[in-house]
This record gives sequence, C-alpha cells and structure tokens, in this order.
Amino acid sequence: MKLIKNGLWALLLVLFAVACTKDDDITPEDAHEEEVITTLKYILTNDDDIATFVYRDMNNDGDTDDDGDTLILDSLVTGITYTGEILLLNELEEETDTISIEVLEEATEHEFFYDIDIDASTITKTDLDSNDNAFGSKTTLAVDNLVLLNGTIKVLLKHEPTKPNTFTYDDADGETDIDVTFTPIKTYSPED
Repeated sequence: MKLIKNGLWALLLVLFAVACTKDDDITPEDAHEEEVITTLKYILTNDDDIATFVYRDMNNDGDTDDDGDTLILDSLVTGITYTGEILLLNELEEETDTISIEVLEEATEHEFFYDIDIDASTITKTDLDSNDNAFGSKTTLAVDNLVLLNGTIKVLLKHEPTKPNTFTYDDADGETDIDVTFTPIKTYSPED
C-alpha cells in the first residue's frame, strides 16, 4: 500500500512540474514565422515583349530609401496585355531561397495586391488559393494603346488578409510582408 501511495505522489509531482512549464517555452506548430524577403521581381511577358521590374533590399529593413536598396525599372509597350508573375527571394542565404514557394504553400494566408497608376491600364489577378479566393501571384496587365506617359505600379503582399475582400489592400487588414512601388514606369508605342 505504501508503494502505491508513493507512486501516486511521484506521479502528482511529475504532473505538477509539467503543468508549471513556462508558456514561453512552448512554440505553437502553426505560429507564423515571418518570411525574409530581400527581392521582389514582377515579370511581365507576352509574345513580343518581356518587362521585368525588380526591387532588392539587401539590408532587409523594408526602407526603400536606403543605399542598400535597388529598384530596376523597365518600360511597357502600349496596346499589349502582359502575363505577369511575382517571384520572391531571400538572397541573404548562402543559396538563394525562393520564398514564393512558401508563400504559395500558404496561399490561403496570403494575398498580393496591386495598384496601377497608368491611365486606362488594369492589373487583374488570375490565380486563386485553395478556397477559391484571389491570391494574385499571377496577373494580366493590360496597357491601353493610347497611353504614352509615365506611371507607377504598386505591389503589396499581405499575410492573413481578410478573404474574400474588395481586392484593395486598405480593405484587407492583415500584416504587410512587402510593399514596393515601381516608379516611374514609361510606356511607349510599338511603332517607336
């Protein structure tokens, strides 16, 4: 009987010790580990033209005014519809890490948003997450054939946005993973 009583006390002591473990020591399996994104490439293609826009933040501080940041701009041909795709990279790793893969795997928890300021031009998201909500890593960009001016394209990735939403980043809540504005973007006529 004494052996059973001592065994119960030992069991209670173990349970008490486990119950008193600090919550800070326990990491939930589904905790969001923020992706390190140093580079965003927006690649636009069609049969006749390729335009690539690149933002690189090798300081990984999100400050677009830093000396360590690079913004590479391209021009767009008027009267053309481009197929677009976003590529996200972490170039701080010894081997470049393609963050796009991780973001795609978590598509229900992410969404790309676009804002274009080139008259009569539109960007449309063409891919969906597994819940049939907009994801936006793939797009079409239609440039009106009358437009010959400079403009801007804003690309923003939100983590845990409200879905479905009105397709605007202001309405979507969530955390911003990356926010880049490409400017000035020049447009030109294919006859030029």
